[in-house]
Amino acid sequence: MARAALLALLLCAGVALAPAHAADGNLVVAALQALEQHYVKPVDDVGLLNAAIGALRKSAHLDADALPDIPPGTGASASGMFLDAFDRAVQSATGSSTDLAYAATRAMLASLHDSHVNFYAPAAFVELQRSLAGQASYVGIGVYVKSIKMPNGKSVAFVAAPFPGGPAARAGLQRFDRILRVNGKDTTGMTAGDLVGVLRGSPGSPVAVTVKRGNGRTVTVSIVRHAINIPPVAASFIRPGVAYVRLLGFPQGTGRTLRTALRAMAARAAISAMILDLRSNGGGLIQEGRRVAGTLLPPGTVLGHTLERANPPAELTSDGAPIVSADTPLIVLIDDGTASTAELLTAGLRDAHRGTLLGEKTEGALGVALRFPLPEGGMEITVSQVSGPRYEQIEGVGITPDLPVDLTVADVTRGEDTQLEAALRSLERPRASSPRVPDRRCSTWRSPLGPTIPSLPCAVAGLWNP
Repeated sequence: MARAALLALLLCAGVALAPAHAADGNLVVAALQALEQHYVKPVDDVGLLNAAIGALRKSAHLDADALPDIPPGTGASASGMFLDAFDRAVQSATGSSTDLAYAATRAMLASLHDSHVNFYAPAAFVELQRSLAGQASYVGIGVYVKSIKMPNGKSVAFVAAPFPGGPAARAGLQRFDRILRVNGKDTTGMTAGDLVGVLRGSPGSPVAVTVKRGNGRTVTVSIVRHAINIPPVAASFIRPGVAYVRLLGFPQGTGRTLRTALRAMAARAAISAMILDLRSNGGGLIQEGRRVAGTLLPPGTVLGHTLERANPPAELTSDGAPIVSADTPLIVLIDDGTASTAELLTAGLRDAHRGTLLGEKTEGALGVALRFPLPEGGMEITVSQVSGPRYEQIEGVGITPDLPVDLTVADVTRGEDTQLEAALRSLERPRASSPRVPDRRCSTWRSPLGPTIPSLPCAVAGLWNP
């Protein structure tokens, strides 16, 4: 596939799925074969299969004598040896073969330590595809839920953002509502992931959510679950002339929706400043990130670079003409949930000196991934490594804000968005002169085809920073 087509189709194409059935060890083998064909780096088949065997041992309560690793250097017979180990594990495990296959597949992929290599069970794989296509993807109440750990290690879960127009928003659920109970069940200690499971359900079913607000009041809200289509853009004037734009993701159509929203706002009143909220934005389509960047940056502004197995590094640039004037003050809100395409956009804005980053360090999960069906569900595979505009590594590192402002449990308890308040205060101050352009220190890439090399522009300039 041509490079341009690859990036344009990133996470876009739907895949027809076969009906779910009992999974077995062939699921792991199929995932391994997909990695061999598509992963950005060469893979160690034996090492990956041994990671899967480690999960089998744990699930079946077997030791290494009963379920030994595949010896190093084993060739084409490694997959067959794994299938034999899987059959032995099934005989000893209390769970189903499907549970074993899922656990082994996840463990094998996790051993790569790559944020964009993931296994999805059938329902989750369909949800992922529908969400990225901008379609209704699940049945629930329409909120982003986030959790913060307290000093005692317990988690406090709260509403990070009710989706505009969604069931929760219509029922009156508010940002920073602490979720105490769901259908009377205490949520103490639940993580955001735990809550997602209990808040979802069948279409038309009611759910009672008890929350505590910043004023100390406890409220129980009855919400009817519906199919949720996550709106990618929420835009309004938070103060006269100050545009507040929250991007909840980068599904298909995000760039077009944002462009339309900004034009509509500018028609009502001049935009004198802007806050771009990328908190809890887990990313999405690279092409949509480029289009969003195009509303704020000159055409062709470098956002990052890609490196593939058989291609030299290539630029990812902004796409489209800006809507917001280049001299309009911009604050970009980020946190530990800002990831992937949201990090690419953040890095591009930072290096173009187009705005001030405020909040918390981003997740550090940036790569180009494509989706592939498996005998059960499907998987994402990193097909390109992605660096920042200066070839700096973001995967596993993250992006540090210019103005660090943490959101604490105390802030949530009071119902105060201290990060947004800090952004508004920053916009009220007289504008400082543009910061000095930092020295473009060079990072290095570990090429899957050879030894460590400096990024190409840095090599041309004779710079090296190992």
